[in-house]
Amino acid sequence: MRWGKTGAAAMATTLIDGAADVNAVGKDGGGNETTPLWWAAVSVSGGEAGALPLAALLIAKGADVNVVGKDRLGAQSTPLWCAANAVCLGRPGGLQLAWPSFPSS
Repeated sequence: MRWGKTGAAAMATTLIDGAADVNAVGKDGGGNETTPLWWAAVSVSGGEAGALPLAALLIAKGADVNVVGKDRLGAQSTPLWCAANAVCLGRPGGLQLAWPSFPSS
């Protein structure tokens, strides 16, 4: 689910309905700590199809949009930075992640 694969939002909904914390901190394989929203935003930047619905769900459920995470190289970023990166790379969903109320055409 952390990589925003298709169906991740449905799985997250089940977990959130069961009282999962949308701001729970987890570690990646390199020991870097961050939250589900950060991983979803990274996945939007990477072009994963299910990432935007997952990020939107987490934001709607109160996820901290200012969380700072580190990638596997140690570079820090926020979900907004990931959204800007997605726009720069021409990936779908970047603008909607940065501005959730933006019309999707």
